[in-house]
Amino acid sequence: MRKGIRIKRKFLILFFLSVAIVSSHGAYAQVNKYFDMADRLILAHDYQKAIDQYFKGMTYSGRTRGYSQQQTRVWDDIGYAYLQLGDYNKAVENLNNALSFHPFNYNAHFYLAVAHLLNKDYDLAQIELAKIENDIFFDERWIDSADIFRKRNGRVLDRDELIRVKNERGVFLERIDIGEVIVHLDAFDEKNQGSFYYVQGLCLREKGELLKAEEKFHRAMETHYDEVETNLRLAELFIEQGRFEEAEVQLNQTRKLEEDNEDAVGLMKFVHDRSILIAKVPSNRKIDLYHRLKDHDNTLLADWHYKFFEVLKEGRIKDSISVLEEALRVDEKSFVINHNLALTCYDIAKIEDSHSEYEAKAEYYCARAIWMHDFKYVSKEHEAGTHDLMGNIHFYQSRYNDAKKEFLKSLEIDPNNPIVLCNLGMAYYNLNDWVSAAQEWKKAIESEKSYMRPKEKGEKGSDDELQYVVTVLRKPISHRAHMYLGMVYRKQDLIDKSLEHYEKAAAIEPDNPAPYLDLGKIYQMKGGVEKALEFYEKYLYLGGEDVEETQKLIDSLKKQ
Repeated sequence: MRKGIRIKRKFLILFFLSVAIVSSHGAYAQVNKYFDMADRLILAHDYQKAIDQYFKGMTYSGRTRGYSQQQTRVWDDIGYAYLQLGDYNKAVENLNNALSFHPFNYNAHFYLAVAHLLNKDYDLAQIELAKIENDIFFDERWIDSADIFRKRNGRVLDRDELIRVKNERGVFLERIDIGEVIVHLDAFDEKNQGSFYYVQGLCLREKGELLKAEEKFHRAMETHYDEVETNLRLAELFIEQGRFEEAEVQLNQTRKLEEDNEDAVGLMKFVHDRSILIAKVPSNRKIDLYHRLKDHDNTLLADWHYKFFEVLKEGRIKDSISVLEEALRVDEKSFVINHNLALTCYDIAKIEDSHSEYEAKAEYYCARAIWMHDFKYVSKEHEAGTHDLMGNIHFYQSRYNDAKKEFLKSLEIDPNNPIVLCNLGMAYYNLNDWVSAAQEWKKAIESEKSYMRPKEKGEKGSDDELQYVVTVLRKPISHRAHMYLGMVYRKQDLIDKSLEHYEKAAAIEPDNPAPYLDLGKIYQMKGGVEKALEFYEKYLYLGGEDVEETQKLIDSLKKQ
């Protein structure tokens, strides 16, 4: 199971990279240089220059057909840039433009709420915040909120697909009929969830609803929003209510995080004097916002992939994940990025050999890749490969029934893939369905032969080139399948059948130690002492890992 996914990883990532670069450069021919430069400036926090480039791009696009849709995508970027520059009136103007084209872009609603708040238009800020609170789900309850679901492209979803993406937050359900909705997974960025609660707290405090404000600040802290800022706001609330001991706790927490914080020092005077706070201590900090370049097409994606491979070659595998997660700011719907993130996180989870955060991340990003393939072209091979990856992730989690479902979905797309057939056999085996397991392993062996035949005839340019390289030249699936068949037949006391398959596995990969230990045990059971000793010694000579067990078996035979 692990070998199969490890083999695929190198080739699939390299293949995906070439696809990403080609598609990115193809897109670049359609996207003017001003938008591309503006996107880079946004990511570099050079907001005024970004705004200048966006408006130049708008002028350029206005003279070219087919750019009207792309123009609408940059209004929220311009509004966000003005917000960061502190020009709240222009931010409001441009964000309203964005929402006139993208009414379900709740990130823009949130930026608009922040602009109103900082402009001291608290009622307008509350209106925008209420829209988010009423329409957006931050937990998996959205799955049970309607009877029939559709993706944005209109395809009806099955229940398994919904359960797969249950961990998504910031989901909007667009009602199109009674009991029927379109699912928008990316309506509100979950990385803004903490700042959303924080802004709600600020607005409620201004309206004098202190207990509700306190609840929102606590929720902001739970989602890891700026602890210093949130502690200060809670301390202010407590002082206003005469809750001085609680205020002191918050301020001490702030001092631990930021020893010389001037706001904390000033508030502590109110606590020591036991005096009610009249004038609120102003904060010099900006409200932290996370921004994505929503639905942009540019060469940035290829740049991020180059950086990903550079970091990966240096052996900094965890840093490479950070690079790809930043790439999602450019295109959160990228099948390639989500798939590569899933592969890389899965590799780390296996290396650490424990149930770490990377295991959960692998499942999350793989689910997104499966979901997103409907929005952009993905080859059948890669679509099937993503279901296979999800099956491997579930298998690693000991969720064998879920793994079986994913392998079956993969085989619906690519029925003769020997890797997936072999993996499906392992899922059946762990579900104690040994008959089905054996059937799938036999299919895998036959399927591999079909990939070998055109190559043996010297045929070139086959559509199965990548599959042939992965399954035949690198690591024959038939070796694994014969090993598994030997194992299952041995468990069923079908010794001669077991022996036959272990011998075939050894013939396919004579330098692989794995089958020789089992061959030795079978011959020992049959009374073939000399043959058993030969296989045990060969197992150790080839570097088998179970040295202590094998040596004990050798010693016991020699004493007979």
